[in-house]
Amino acid sequence: MYSRIKPLKKKKPMTTNEFDSIKWRSGMKIAVDNVQTDIISVDFHTRKIAIEEDNELIWISSDLVTLKK
Repeated sequence: MYSRIKPLKKKKPMTTNEFDSIKWRSGMKIAVDNVQTDIISVDFHTRKIAIEEDNELIWISSDLVTLKK
């Protein structure tokens, strides 16, 4: 038996140059360990991205995430 679900393609984590060149706006999504989630906030000074989990903000370093389109 085989699964019709295709595995997500792994992309390289975001680099500093990529982070700086992105035009950040509402409605953007990221993937963290093959889990896709909405971006809640971005800290440009520390280059961290906030996601919501259990009604709390979790800040993740941008080099650990992949920007989704």
